[in-house]
Amino acid sequence: MKRWTALALCALILITSLTACGTPVPDPSPSPSTSEEPMVEYDWDAAYAAYSPDTVVMTVNGQDVTWSEYFYWYNTLYVSRANGNALDTELDDSDGMTLGEFLKLNTEGYCIQYHVIDMQAEANSAVLTDEDQAVLDEQLKSDIEEYGGEEGTEEALYEYLAGLYITPELYNYINRMTVLYPRLFVTLYGAVGEKMSDEDTMAFAEDYGFMTAKHILFRTTDDSGNALSDGEIASKR
Repeated sequence: MKRWTALALCALILITSLTACGTPVPDPSPSPSTSEEPMVEYDWDAAYAAYSPDTVVMTVNGQDVTWSEYFYWYNTLYVSRANGNALDTELDDSDGMTLGEFLKLNTEGYCIQYHVIDMQAEANSAVLTDEDQAVLDEQLKSDIEEYGGEEGTEEALYEYLAGLYITPELYNYINRMTVLYPRLFVTLYGAVGEKMSDEDTMAFAEDYGFMTAKHILFRTTDDSGNALSDGEIASKR
């Protein structure tokens, strides 16, 4: 088992507000080093078939999360992050958390984020514009050309996505939420935050302990004024 130095969980600040900017899906953790032990193989097809895709497995403020959506995030996180480690692998620096528990926690975080975007958009009358729809149409066209096979049809694309445990409904939902997030941000706060007063911004920053820095400085000498080695400097950086 290799060392995971951090467990950067999903940014669940979206539960209460969408003040954070950037992509709606943050990087959940650093990739672990490749294990020296044999890679573990799981029968994901059998796991996915255990429930109907539309089975409700959790809710977010009353909004259903289906097995199809939940399984997609869980499987994607495992394939992209686990490097073949077993789900019962205990992670270092994690107070006994296993890889499976880590993936479950992050999967739930992804589901929460997307559904909160959906609910906040409805609550604040944030809707996709014609320009937003054009972005979605172009994304579909691009995916059809890249993954739709020689025929390049929408049906061929969905057949390909099925192999990744992505239903057409899930594909459209994720794409729509990804485009809706910046539209919701503009609705709530303005394109550059002009709808937020300085007082409200500073109050929020103080509540959450946020701070900004123009520069982060570190010494290249020790306490006696002697120059550090290149290796010590690199480690500090």
